[in-house]
This record gives sequence, structure tokens and C-alpha cells, in this order.
Amino acid sequence: MTARPRLPLTIAPGKVLTPFKAEALRHLARAGERGSCAVYSVMPGGTLAQLVDFGLAEHAPAIDSLGGRRYRASAAGRDMLARLGFDAEGQP
Repeated sequence: MTARPRLPLTIAPGKVLTPFKAEALRHLARAGERGSCAVYSVMPGGTLAQLVDFGLAEHAPAIDSLGGRRYRASAAGRDMLARLGFDAEGQP
């Protein structure tokens, strides 16, 4: 049995996946392919940009009704969730 990585997890120098960012990534995974807009209570300023910078999230092709960007978990993000013990939809 392989042990799950513990958070915070250093992905690369200066790139740390904290429990809060992992929860935001789970939120994006639950949103599916259409993605999600930023929801401040779940993803306050900069969280989505950091996940995109880490390669764990990407811009979704859909645009929300207000013209904002939508984000979704990338393939690397779904792989990271699997390493943390969650399925592709962010469920344990």
C-alpha cells in the first residue's frame, strides 16, 4: 500500500500545494469539463492563478454568462488528486 502524500506538498521550487489549494482543486474537479468560475469563499484572490501556474488547472473553453473565465482541473490536476486519494471528480 502506497502512502498518500501529506499536505503541504512541494510540487516544484516555490510551488507548494497547501490543503486550501487542494480543496480548490477538488472544487474544480467536481465542476467537470465545463469548469467553474472563481467563487470567493472557495477560491479567494490568486488561488486559481496559482493552480494554473502549477499546471494543475487550466482555462475551460466555456465562458460564463457574465463573460468571465472558467477554469477546470487539468490532466495533471486530476493526477494530483489521484495521488492524494481522490477520484477524477474530487471525491474520496
